[in-house]
Amino acid sequence: MSMKVLISALYAKFDQRAGPVPSCWHPLASPKDILDKAAITSMNVSFGADEIPDKVAILPVPDGSVKIVVRCIRYKDRASRGHQGESTLSLVVSEEGDAVLYKYLPDFQPIFDDYAAKIAKREESKQPVEPAMLASFYDTMNKRIEELRSHELGQRGEVAFPEESTDITTLKTGVYAFKVIVIGDPSVGKTSLILRYTDNAFRQTYLPTIGTNLTEKAVTFGGKLKAKLVLWDVAGQSKFNTFRKSFYNGARGMIVAFDLTNPETFRNVKAWHKDAVETIGKVPCYILGNKLDLADQRKVPDADIQALKSELGCDVILTSALTGEHVDQAFTDIARQIFKSIEK
Repeated sequence: MSMKVLISALYAKFDQRAGPVPSCWHPLASPKDILDKAAITSMNVSFGADEIPDKVAILPVPDGSVKIVVRCIRYKDRASRGHQGESTLSLVVSEEGDAVLYKYLPDFQPIFDDYAAKIAKREESKQPVEPAMLASFYDTMNKRIEELRSHELGQRGEVAFPEESTDITTLKTGVYAFKVIVIGDPSVGKTSLILRYTDNAFRQTYLPTIGTNLTEKAVTFGGKLKAKLVLWDVAGQSKFNTFRKSFYNGARGMIVAFDLTNPETFRNVKAWHKDAVETIGKVPCYILGNKLDLADQRKVPDADIQALKSELGCDVILTSALTGEHVDQAFTDIARQIFKSIEK
């Protein structure tokens, strides 16, 4: 590997006295301060949730130059509240070269699931999770990353992964790549909008985003210029406030979404816009009023939307992730605006 991606494998649990703590890790010489912060960050994903997510997520560790790839675990434990124990399995990774993790996150899910099941089984049988299991997990993941790197290098004959995943301007192929953050309150339809645009599909069940999800979509302008939108679907839950801004870095544009049937999500648009501008400055911005299909339930009037448009200087498009109405237009328009902004 041209750069070290993995720092350590970490198993964290919640201690009734000390809170989230590292329980087991590999290599044994991993920095303790980083492990402590990673344990707190990983356990924060499931804290207070009725149902913990079983999908792998990438989260930055506050006040550190590392991130974690985390999978939550829940197992039967009569000694714990609700007769269920909670823990997390994480990889602590360097920010340098972490693009491989974002790109191939779904490929890593089966590996995390396999080891999470093994850990749950040991916890339920009151057997300790030992460093040897974490070493096996670490080695398996390291091998898989190396395989993916070799595969891409073989296909492209060049460095497949950029040095920093947030530095997105132009690719070596001459195609522009624009990072766009998609932000807004939980459950306004951010993920569904992205899914409709990239896959022409709609997710009927609401699954909250953990940290951020990345999706790519190629776009063309007049059949001449090709560009790639790298859409960062940023979690809206308040539990992610402490490190959300790290996901904003490098963005060339932003989309702020709200729910046309929920006035509170509309009122919060200004706060989301301000939060992003403080980190990335003034960039092309579109405000999307989603759930246009629920016309009989709409509670945000056009006059208020126009006033907000004037105040923030952002274009507004009303969309429906369910029917796809105006969704392609919104994402294509922001790509065009970003391209114009870099030409100036």
